[in-house]
Amino acid sequence: SARLGFYHGWARAADSISISEARQRRNLHFKTPITEGSFQIVFDFVPHARKYYHRPKYVPYVFGGVAVFRFDPQAYSAIAGRFVSLQPVGTEGQRLGLDKYPEPYSLVQFAIPLGAGVRLALARKWDLEIETGFRKTFTDYLDDVSGEYIDDRDLDPANPSTNVNLLRELYDRIDRTEFPQGAQVVNGIRGDRTQSDWYIYTAVRLNYIIDWVRCP
Repeated sequence: SARLGFYHGWARAADSISISEARQRRNLHFKTPITEGSFQIVFDFVPHARKYYHRPKYVPYVFGGVAVFRFDPQAYSAIAGRFVSLQPVGTEGQRLGLDKYPEPYSLVQFAIPLGAGVRLALARKWDLEIETGFRKTFTDYLDDVSGEYIDDRDLDPANPSTNVNLLRELYDRIDRTEFPQGAQVVNGIRGDRTQSDWYIYTAVRLNYIIDWVRCP
């Protein structure tokens, strides 16, 4: 069968609660809304007759398809006193206008939905579904972290395209009292641009079957 889906939710993480010492030292955090529309093909492992009231009581299934989603990674700024969107800030040099840094990433991206679930028939017209879905994206910026730290020497207060004070606060949160060398303690590496991001959801869905067709 085929289905259309619309999903909205949030993803968030913080290095400060990681079990990795390297991530604790990096000390970044983010949250992002994710709004997704998708088209999916669903394959049931248990065949059944055309009429819904003859359906099996228990049906495992898998699905796959294509999706478009929008995201907006944000982090808390003490300067602004609130969470601010990170893409306009350009925390990896995207707004500095220098060839050595990547271009600004798009906040609208494609993804490949993949997943599996089980459908339980509760009553004549009611089903319960429990499902886990994986989203393979084609961006590494779901958390606004991908490549290397900005070279401090490239932060020009006269650059009209950049709020330098905000950029300094958000691109590097390494504690300089404990690690005075800053990003050099990790050789300037901020993320891993060789891998794209994934996001995952688990859903419990209650279905009501609408039967408006009466065939002789």
